[in-house]
Amino acid sequence: MLNEAAAADLARRSDGTRWTNEQLLFHMMFGYLVVLRLLVLVRLIGRLPAPPAGPGPGC
Repeated sequence: MLNEAAAADLARRSDGTRWTNEQLLFHMMFGYLVVLRLLVLVRLIGRLPAPPAGPGPGC
């Protein structure tokens, strides 16, 4: 579908926004790539061991 879009279609402003369709596509793709990287980080943090039990260092 994107392959069929003409330059005029991408330069046209989207309904209800001040951004062009090309700008919206860029931000959607950028957000998607950020979320992919954050998912890797969340999975990594989820594998960390639990903190040791007992009183904290200031007790």
